[in-house]
Amino acid sequence: MARVKFKAGDRVQANEKAPAEYRSRVGRVLLHRALTSEYQVQFDGDDRRGAGWLLSFCLDLAPN
Repeated sequence: MARVKFKAGDRVQANEKAPAEYRSRVGRVLLHRALTSEYQVQFDGDDRRGAGWLLSFCLDLAPN
């Protein structure tokens, strides 16, 4: 079973390993794709693009 790094509702920030369009952006985890390390994240202020899927190594917990 895959280890879950984040849970739904966690605030996360895309790090330097994320694709350029996501780097440094902060959002909230919506879903974790079972048996993978992919997370669906709705980024703050991004209503037009919708949520993005990112691998766990591209995400860190957001600072408070």
